[in-house]
Amino acid sequence: MSFNFLPFADIILYGIGVIVLKIKKYILIGVFFAVVGSFWLYKNTFADTADPGSQQDPLVTKSYVDAKISQIQNSLQGWEIIYLKNSQSLILDAGTQIIVRGGKASIISGPDGLSDVTKGEDLKNGAIVPFNHLLITPRSDGRGIKAISDTVIVMVKGSYTVK
Repeated sequence: MSFNFLPFADIILYGIGVIVLKIKKYILIGVFFAVVGSFWLYKNTFADTADPGSQQDPLVTKSYVDAKISQIQNSLQGWEIIYLKNSQSLILDAGTQIIVRGGKASIISGPDGLSDVTKGEDLKNGAIVPFNHLLITPRSDGRGIKAISDTVIVMVKGSYTVK
């Protein structure tokens, strides 16, 4: 007598199919809640910032922006052109910057000299000032330059005295 396993196989396959469908259903439900939970978490942590114009996020006024732009422009445009005649001296205050653009000039200083930041050295008393080098004086102690040609063109940024 032969025994047919086919009806039992159908029942077993049907049972496995139902279980797989139930598992897929739970996986889909889990994915749905994970996505919804992620959006909720994002909204409550990152997207919930202060309202524009509130104490936590103030607006910037036009006058504030204009003042800052003006301040930046003034710092960039602070150079003044000075013309020295032969034997005239340009005495610099502390922190004043100069660039000789034309003519010949020599250094007036004590033992330390003027700082040539372009070349990275100190220019001592009596040295010829190189063209287009940025010079800075560290103190207000009489340091400066003296014109030794008919006309010396100097760009100056800071306080100075012409003698």
